[in-house]
Amino acid sequence: MTVTEPSGFIPGRAPAAGAEASAGEDAWEGGIVGGVKKQVLMLNETLGTDTKRDARSRVPAMRVSVVSRAPVAPRAAAFSRSATRPRARAAARVAPRASADPVMIVSDLDGTMVGDDAATAAFTAAWTEEGAFPPGSALVYSTGRSLESFAALIAEKGDVMAVPDALICAVGTKVYKRVERRKDAPSLVESVLKRLMFFDPKTEPNEASSFSEKTAIELRNWIEDPDWTARLDKDWDVDVVRAAAASAVNAAGGENAHLRPETEFTEHKITLGVRDEHVDAVMAEIERYCEEASSSEACESDDGSNEFGSTDSDPNVSSFERVRTTTNGDVPTRTFRRRVIPKLVASGTGGWQYVDVVSRRAGKLESLEYVRTAFRIDTARTVACGDSGNDIAMLGGANKAIVVGNAQPALARWAANAAANETDPNRLFLAEEKEALGVLEGLRAFGLMTNERETKR
Repeated sequence: MTVTEPSGFIPGRAPAAGAEASAGEDAWEGGIVGGVKKQVLMLNETLGTDTKRDARSRVPAMRVSVVSRAPVAPRAAAFSRSATRPRARAAARVAPRASADPVMIVSDLDGTMVGDDAATAAFTAAWTEEGAFPPGSALVYSTGRSLESFAALIAEKGDVMAVPDALICAVGTKVYKRVERRKDAPSLVESVLKRLMFFDPKTEPNEASSFSEKTAIELRNWIEDPDWTARLDKDWDVDVVRAAAASAVNAAGGENAHLRPETEFTEHKITLGVRDEHVDAVMAEIERYCEEASSSEACESDDGSNEFGSTDSDPNVSSFERVRTTTNGDVPTRTFRRRVIPKLVASGTGGWQYVDVVSRRAGKLESLEYVRTAFRIDTARTVACGDSGNDIAMLGGANKAIVVGNAQPALARWAANAAANETDPNRLFLAEEKEALGVLEGLRAFGLMTNERETKR
């Protein structure tokens, strides 16, 4: 994939949670879990709750009540007994020699980096330990959550969770860079915004009261990359996609599919909750609707051009269909419609799945490549980590990949097949440890940590 270097994305190390970074301060120092002992590496096998979004719920993800963890189906025999498993163990025993080149870790959040606080803290302790990773290394979270949901999460778990250098949200439709928190007094604009956000709900009820002060402070630390957002407009029309999603819900029936809350949408992502057995039909209906909406009878103007001054033979106008003429009484009207080619991603377990409909230029792999290019880190030194179906794209890229031990069935099946056909034995690692401990297991196996430490069980 050819990716041009982003002009608006200026990477920088993230300060520790709760600290204010100033000029000359080294953001690597004073990790957010300095009090966490290094030996806290044992995975909590008895989790009773799950923080992952619940596709069955119609309430916003950041307000979803904690639900019981659905049992993960046993892995396919090929996943646990294929020739790839001994190879993974061998790689863990004899890791490649560590390099001084920087590393980029791009990790999913729910079910991968977060889920068990002890495992998350163990990763953070390793990430923030001086000399554990080469200088210039970067941590990126790639999540289906919105920025607001992420901010609420890190505000809650700031004592165990590492602060990332960049953030990819909403299934690769939003990219954010972290900025240093200023020590000086807030500007007039910030003061007004603070008053709007932190008023007395008894006297001025407002939706903004749902944000805690810690969440709002975290939100202020992130700036959206406009260059990334702008490139997602090609072959995308959010109104058409909304109509397609509504048509699919209507066809499946409200008891089998529904649109997720508006708070989970972006201008380049619409999300549905769909029962397992209806996922294929819903995705097919969305694709059919978008294709039909994009194809209509062409009618050229007198000069053979459309409203944008491009002729029909011009290959650069592929994102717009030709002029369509209709009759409104005696007055002909011309309508231009954007060609819509959506990308559909299904993920989840427990009887319901999320179906994310995003711009075809968006996605976890595409956004990973964009951020990796901005940080100028080699593909061979970039590793993606995930546990669910919406991670498959970035796990299947040219970069290294870690599939954690608690992978959902759909990803476990993909990983078993991918590992069996992988030509590079040092690209895909199937971890035995779960969640963040699986990430650490893979990083050690790949030799990406300069200060190698053995995981103690």
